[in-house]
Amino acid sequence: MANQEVQTAPRWFVPLAAIALLWNLLGCAALTMDALAVGPPLTDAQLAYASTVPLWAKAASWTAVGAGVAGSILLLWRKASTIFAFAVSLIAVLIQDLWMFILSDAQAVFGSSPLVMQAGVAAIAMVLLWLANQARTRGWIS
Repeated sequence: MANQEVQTAPRWFVPLAAIALLWNLLGCAALTMDALAVGPPLTDAQLAYASTVPLWAKAASWTAVGAGVAGSILLLWRKASTIFAFAVSLIAVLIQDLWMFILSDAQAVFGSSPLVMQAGVAAIAMVLLWLANQARTRGWIS
């Protein structure tokens, strides 16, 4: 399909891609605030937890958000490489979730709210990858 013309996408496609970009930019802002220790004060237990997050989990977070931003931009540009970017983002989210849900005591330290939010992040990453695949199948991106 690389040599075929891109089909007209539905009217909701570009606004949804823009919302995806804003969502991922919010992720960048959240990670930046976390890295700069800007935000509400943390308890001693939360500070201790933050100091135990391994580099691979932090790298997965940044990779997930960076690939999500790239995928959203590529979706707006209607490029098929958005599929690869969203796949990388989803894999990185799942690696990050491995730390948060299985290997750490995040729920004991923070309660269930961050875990619910992270589950939502994973669900959105899955939906964005599905959307990119659908767009490719329907000829909206090339």
